[in-house]
Amino acid sequence: SATGLSFFLASFQVHEKSVLMPLAPLSLLCHDLPGFVAWFSVVAAWTLWPLMQQDKLQLAYFSVLTIFQVLLHGTEWGATLAPKDAMAVWEKIGGPCQTLCTLIKVGSFAAMILLHVVQAAVPPPARLPDVYPVLWSVVGCGCLCCAWFVTTYVSVTQFRSGAASPS
Repeated sequence: SATGLSFFLASFQVHEKSVLMPLAPLSLLCHDLPGFVAWFSVVAAWTLWPLMQQDKLQLAYFSVLTIFQVLLHGTEWGATLAPKDAMAVWEKIGGPCQTLCTLIKVGSFAAMILLHVVQAAVPPPARLPDVYPVLWSVVGCGCLCCAWFVTTYVSVTQFRSGAASPS
């Protein structure tokens, strides 16, 4: 996943759907790192919002995210994942960075919801018609850079300790 994120973040004119490439190997770790995979899945889907709007798939977008959250938090399968810490992979960083990682998680969800609400309530200014897609790109890039840092850090520390890499 760290390699896929590196490619996605450093590529020139990458398509939005390419964010699904790092999600594919990461999703295999859903049972080991459920909180991180769930967060990354929501971020990946959220970054596709401008594309979903262009293709008139807003209802499908909200339906899939709602179903995902219901499955994650309201089913027996989700309950089996819940006892583990919601962001166990970020705990591996430890120390003061753990607080930062929690702030990033909460802040990213708040920013995603806030951008949806603001875009629905406030039309873009006439002189900045693309302000919302740009904000989506900036916030999405910040979230994906945080995910890249975490996956790279965990990969390097597990490589040094001789354990199998989770990403």
